[in-house]
Amino acid sequence: MTHDPGMYPRRLLIAEARRLGVKLLPIDINKSSNEFHVEKTSDGTAIRMSFVDLKSISETEINRFIEHQPYSSLTDFYLRGKPSRRTFERLALIGAFDELAKGSTRGDILERVKELNAIKVRPDSENDLFAYGNEPMPKGNPELLTAMSRCLKVIRNQVMQRR
Repeated sequence: MTHDPGMYPRRLLIAEARRLGVKLLPIDINKSSNEFHVEKTSDGTAIRMSFVDLKSISETEINRFIEHQPYSSLTDFYLRGKPSRRTFERLALIGAFDELAKGSTRGDILERVKELNAIKVRPDSENDLFAYGNEPMPKGNPELLTAMSRCLKVIRNQVMQRR
């Protein structure tokens, strides 16, 4: 599946593998590479998807991600992997950081990715990142929910006053 399959498109080969009961593992920022590869799991063996399947990712980015593996956090990946904004967000959307940020929801991960993407100039180290208000990744942040509900009340009141 790594190389151009020729007559059969890759999606067809993947569908056939699933039909035959081959377990396919998603892209993982610390385990994926530029090729599909077989991994041992608790259930036996499975095929790990490659970075190549991610839309709009360059070969240069893939090589940089692989060169700096493993990553210890999203911030570590942001600083050493130097992903483009779109690639960073796409990796978060497909769950490539799920193992890296255990205990966090995909929404929490995406929120942290957006915070990091909002930084205009990428700092050189994690210590420099603290100058930008680096905080631990949110975990179902109740303060955020409270602030959002307050904002909604204000907006609702403004709308009611305009009527």
